[in-house]
Amino acid sequence: MLLPSLFRRNRPTDTDLRLIDVDTCPVEVAETLIEYAARRSC
Repeated sequence: MLLPSLFRRNRPTDTDLRLIDVDTCPVEVAETLIEYAARRSC
């Protein structure tokens, strides 16, 4: 699972986001990452 590396830093990097395969990533996880990235980018 790649989530720990994402949440250890302030925000996911482009590389982290590319690693997320939307075909296999659960919708809930994808939504959480989007919300997390949106909060951190402010």
